[in-house]
Amino acid sequence: MNVLVNGFFPDRNFGDDLFLKFSTYYCKNPAIRNIEKDKRNFFQWLLYLYKLDCYIWLGGTFIDKDSTLKTILSMLFEFSLLKLFNVKLEFKAVGFSSEVDFFKFFSQKYIVFISNSLSVRDIKSYKFCENYNSRVVLVKDLVLEHFEDYMGDDIFLDKPTTDDFRYSTLVCLDKEASIPYASKVKNEVSNLNFFTIQIASPYVKDRQELISKKFIKQLVDKPKFKLTDYQSAGNVLHEINQSQLIITDRLHVAICAVLLKRKVYLIAVSEKLKTAHLLFDNDVSYYLKIIKAESKD
Repeated sequence: MNVLVNGFFPDRNFGDDLFLKFSTYYCKNPAIRNIEKDKRNFFQWLLYLYKLDCYIWLGGTFIDKDSTLKTILSMLFEFSLLKLFNVKLEFKAVGFSSEVDFFKFFSQKYIVFISNSLSVRDIKSYKFCENYNSRVVLVKDLVLEHFEDYMGDDIFLDKPTTDDFRYSTLVCLDKEASIPYASKVKNEVSNLNFFTIQIASPYVKDRQELISKKFIKQLVDKPKFKLTDYQSAGNVLHEINQSQLIITDRLHVAICAVLLKRKVYLIAVSEKLKTAHLLFDNDVSYYLKIIKAESKD
């Protein structure tokens, strides 16, 4: 069976690379879209798609306010071709944002309608999708579903940190809008001076580093910090596990921190982050503190 999996991978984003780790739960030896597409010209790629049996999209928020027109048009074109070629189109544990304009909303509806198999990770997405696809299923986020199986693979492979940054505060921020909320967590870190800046998406390393540094400098006057580049999902998990407190605006960094029983401040600068606690089956309020950013609407 020829199966292709899609997502923002490989080695480009922490959450998506975790999804890729879990792809074998849904198919054996899947091919990875980004790798396969790069090997072919346009016509070779069309032929490759034609020969597929199944195309699987793994996790993540599907079309949000940051999705570009080019990306959306590319997706719509590819998905339409797959339907024309009679390839099974599956979406696993995805989320749909309501913070979108009319075109993105229409695109979401179209994708939901043409999917052969669709599961979503949150109740809001489920209520949206059931209007256009009666086969939609509500499931756990992929990381919540499979984390325990993955945990032993490479989380502890790195040598334990022995310097001053062991049990430091890990900061992993991606959005400029998070910076003003440093005051909300300042009391919690007032007695800490050591910070680890974790890069979670190497393609935007400079932005993540700059935003994280700006945030830290609002917490303490003379911070000491180290920068940890993105190497793998396991490397990020190791750094989370070595830290005593996590500050982030990234969903799966927060989810993994909670699963590793680390306290985390989640700066909720987007819709999906404000309801992150609802993804868990149990009460996680002891570990997860959500700071809701004010809407600009």
